[in-house]
Parts: sequence; structure tokens; C-alpha cells
Amino acid sequence: MKNLGVKACAWALSAPVALVACVNGDPATTTSEAEEIIGGFPATSSNLDVVGAFGIPFSAIFEDERGGEIPQEVVDLRPYLEDTPAARGDEEYITFCTGTLIEPDIVLSAEHCFSNFQGDEEFLIGFDGTHPDRSYAIEGVLAEDTIVGGAVGFGSDLALVYLEDEVEGIEPAALGSLSDDDVGTDYVSIGYGFQNNDQDSGTRMLGAQTLRGLGGNVADNLFGDFDGFLEHVHELGLPDDVDPAEVYESLELIEDYEATFGHAPGNAQACNGDSGGPVLRNEDGDFVVYGVASWVMRTEELICNWGTSYATFGPAAEEFLERGVACPMMPSGGTCDGDVAKRCAPPEEGGWRPVETDCSAIGLTCGEDAAGDVTCVEDSCADIPEDGMCDGDTVIRCTEENEGDRRPVHTDCSVLGLTCGEDDGGELTCVE
Repeated sequence: MKNLGVKACAWALSAPVALVACVNGDPATTTSEAEEIIGGFPATSSNLDVVGAFGIPFSAIFEDERGGEIPQEVVDLRPYLEDTPAARGDEEYITFCTGTLIEPDIVLSAEHCFSNFQGDEEFLIGFDGTHPDRSYAIEGVLAEDTIVGGAVGFGSDLALVYLEDEVEGIEPAALGSLSDDDVGTDYVSIGYGFQNNDQDSGTRMLGAQTLRGLGGNVADNLFGDFDGFLEHVHELGLPDDVDPAEVYESLELIEDYEATFGHAPGNAQACNGDSGGPVLRNEDGDFVVYGVASWVMRTEELICNWGTSYATFGPAAEEFLERGVACPMMPSGGTCDGDVAKRCAPPEEGGWRPVETDCSAIGLTCGEDAAGDVTCVEDSCADIPEDGMCDGDTVIRCTEENEGDRRPVHTDCSVLGLTCGEDDGGELTCVE
């Protein structure tokens, strides 16, 4: 999770991300009556199981016993746990983000949820994410990385999460697009995040979310203009040396890729842990997702406030999603599987689909050409023995599969006052 270095009044919704300035005081201990506006309503219906939580088994956090503070070394690996309350009761999972099933084995979520992906996270189905009805291991994650920047820095904050097994018995959701004509329309958000200033979380909640604006400035979308923002800026508790105009300018969204929802009468409020969760509607019996929860403001009154920024499906995002579904876990530039070059053919070649070529059939191997494109190239390791070789004092070997692209690596042992030779195990290395 990207951390810009100061306590936040804006959050990426799975962990605090500094955006504009610090808040004064601790919103988790406020006595405001407004706590009730965050949570919405319990989403207990099994018809909503298309939306699930992402979580970590307690066994991955606490090896011996539950309870107490989450170890700092765990938080360092998983920054999204920084503000998670201490382990409670007999929970089986700590939930940290939300996602929507869009294919039997693909879940749509937010990129920032998986910037610290460890591999033991799971997708959890059921109303109570801490005691899910079903859980699914994750095979891999692919993030949209062509649109960058924005208020939080993740650009198009979208990720596709690939499950090891297909989810049966749940109809995946479809994806929809928004237009200016939709501003003012009510949608519903669903997530497992913080439900109040006491940070209760882990169960699925839903609430109304009104579309307030596509792109533009969050403050303009909510308060009309800069003057309207100035009437509310005191709610952020900004230090005296912070210029409200700079705060206002930092709230610009990426056109086509971010939208403002919520902070309208009767709306619920997304919060920490709702990241990746959908804003959607049921249309003709099918769920249609229009955006993914990305970030939110923090005020002195509430731990999350001022509506929510959702990642929407602009042209590059739409291409990412179509390609990611047609060619699971395939990087945009293609990839090598040994000597086999693989890529996803685009629509101009007949539609998104995987294509591959075994380069060894023509005496070549898979690699990158001068332009950085994956293709069949000459094997730069062709003259290097499998166990490596010595060239005077220099050790030369070829990289192994877990070291990235196939290429020679050299170490001049003389720099260390040593020479190339075999160690006691017969491996080539620098020796006396």
C-alpha cells in the first residue's frame, strides 16, 4: 500500500494513505451521533453472495494463540492491517477488502488491496467474512497499470483476482458504464469494512450511494464549487499552516476513471475494508457493477466521511478487464514459459484470446527483443553449460526460472580477491 508519509484525512479504503493533511484528534474515539451513517444495513441475503470478502487466516497472523496486538512484522508486510483492531473472539479470518465475482474464477477488486499480496490471502463467501460459508485460494492477481496518478496515486485502481477453483452456484455480475446522465441516480454499495467509529467490521453491509459526479473535483461534486468547499473544510481539522486551496486542488479525479458517490441524504458511507467493493444495481434480474470502491476522506467527526471515490471503467480499464478475462493472468506485454512465448491477441487480430509459439521449434527461445516485446529470440545462454562456466576469474551462468528472463549473469571474483572455481558441493562460485 502506498504511504505518502503523514496521518491521513483521505484513505485508500484498505489502509490509510496520506493525501492532503493530518486530522486533529482521533476519530475512533469521537462521541458524535453521526456514527450511525457509516454502516448501512446488513446484507444477509444469499442472493448477494456474488460479493465476498478478502481475508487472511488467523493462523497466518497468530502462530500460537489469538488475541493481543497484531505483530509489527506482520503489519510491515501487510500495511492494510495497521488500523485493524486486535484479534477478537473465535474469528477464523481477518478481512481486509471486498470483491465481486465477475467470472466463476475471477473476482474484481481494487489494485491497492493487493499491492502487498503475500499469497495466503483467500476469497471468502458469506455474510460473515470472519466465518465464511466458503473460502477460495488465490492463484494470482493482475492490476491495471497503464492509467496512473489520481488523488491517491493508483490511477485506475482496478485488479483482477484469479481463484484456483471455480465458484459454483453463484451467477457472476456484469459490468456497466456511467454517463453524465446518470449523475443523481441512486446505486447500492456492498462491503465488509468499518461500520462505525469503533471499527466494527467483517460482516457484509449495503447502503445507498448516489452518483455525485464523474471525474472532476471531489469538492465540486459534493459542495458545488470552491466556496462551497470552504464552508466544510473546517470538518477536516486541518493544521493552521495548511492552505485549503492546496487541499482543494489535490481532490481532482481522473476523467473517465474515477467518480464521486455518496454524501447525499440517506446515503451510507464506505470505509476501511470496503475497498474493491462494488457500487451496483440489479437490472432485469442481473447484478451490474459500475465501479469499485477506491478511497475516502476522513474528518474529525467520522473515521470515513464525504462520500467515496470509485474506480470506474474508462477505455483503458475496459480493455484491461476484457483482456484479463479472456487471457487470465497474462501480462499486457506477454510472457515466457520456458521456450514458449505467450501473449493475448487483441481485437484487431480477431478478438482477445491467448496465442503461443514454441520458439524451440525454430532453434530459438522466448525473450524480449530490442523494443521490449516478448517474442522468439536467440538464446543468449546457448553457449553456457547448464552448471555454468569459468572465464578466468569470472563466474558465468544462466539465470534460473525463478530469476526472471533467461539471460547470462557474470561475477568477477577478482574484485573480492578470489577466483572462479567449485565449492565443496561442486557448485561454481567465487573461491580462494
